Amino acid sequence: MRIRKKSADQDFEMPLIPMIDMMFVLLLFFLVATTLKKTEKELPMKLPQSGAAIDTEQKDDTLVIGVDRNGQKYLDTNLVSTDLLMQRLAAAAAEKPDRSVRIDADVDTPYKSIVELLEMCEFNNLRNVGFHTKKDHSR
Repeated sequence: MRIRKKSADQDFEMPLIPMIDMMFVLLLFFLVATTLKKTEKELPMKLPQSGAAIDTEQKDDTLVIGVDRNGQKYLDTNLVSTDLLMQRLAAAAAEKPDRSVRIDADVDTPYKSIVELLEMCEFNNLRNVGFHTKKDHSR
């Protein structure tokens, strides 16, 4: 029986369809990965500067309470009334008592408004409270 050898003249064809499919999958992966990035909406406020400010990663369960120079309160960048804020703090404390709270206060916020937020946290037994400041580069 005679076996025919393939001739050396035949061109090698690279399979393009699987390569195109793979590139399409990679493209979709990177598009989805970049659009799902969680962006934190920031309040338009000027934070106080501190020489002791440190950069830390914010936990996902951290409550962010903001107060602007007019004394308006924000919970996770949403404007809330004092009563609603108190209810949300009570619910958060009931769910997880050791939850951390971050207060974002404008540099021109009256001290009275900050003390009011601290009292709300203390009343609901939320004692892991910190302040958001920006690093003072002049020191």
